[in-house]
Amino acid sequence: MAERERSPNYPAYSLENAIVFARQAYNYVKRVAVPMEALARALGSSGLSGPARSKIAALRTYGLVEPAKDGLRISDRAMTLILRKPGDQEFTEAARAAMLAPALFAELADERASMDDEQLQFYLVRDRGFSEDGARRAIKSFRETAALAGLGHGDALPGPIEASPKEMPVTATVSAPIPQAGRSEMRASNVLNLDLPGVFSGSVAFARGEPTAEEIEQLIQFLTWTKTVYAARKRATPSVEAETKDTLE
Repeated sequence: MAERERSPNYPAYSLENAIVFARQAYNYVKRVAVPMEALARALGSSGLSGPARSKIAALRTYGLVEPAKDGLRISDRAMTLILRKPGDQEFTEAARAAMLAPALFAELADERASMDDEQLQFYLVRDRGFSEDGARRAIKSFRETAALAGLGHGDALPGPIEASPKEMPVTATVSAPIPQAGRSEMRASNVLNLDLPGVFSGSVAFARGEPTAEEIEQLIQFLTWTKTVYAARKRATPSVEAETKDTLE
């Protein structure tokens, strides 16, 4: 008998669905740590059935539940996504961190953002060992999750070097140390000189001349998003993927 083709691991549900599951679990168990069986019952199953395991695996992969002494508990990230509304800054930051938690989604968002669905399917089937059906389902889940995180089709994750001036009119350039250590110096120009001893010494050049308050706010959002990206990448470790695979099996 031929072995059934099996796709690599990825979240079986989109982040939007996972948030619904997290809210459902929170309504029953609040933030108390419970065994997986109790969490499955809170999700509407009588026990650890296949669908219940898939739901729990999605919650774990997105970081919406976390290990605790007595089992699993609703995470701080999940609470943000439950209590805040889409479009709020806190919601968007939590959604993007959740999107980057699965290693596959982090890769697709960072390295394959320009690919359309047909190109993604070709890549997943040929290079990642997905079945054709598995690739289609993975792409659907990824697209829905990216949309909830505020990233449209073709949008790349902004990074400290790769961000396009069209997306964020800010570029960073290294400069000589600023004499006033630990201070920011702002002249009537397009350059903001910054010096944080032991961490950063440089200048930020704005593309359209002396920056407006709105452009300063965009810079702040850019740096905040960069922090979120790096923190999420550190959390997307192979151990999380392995634990999720074990749960699904």
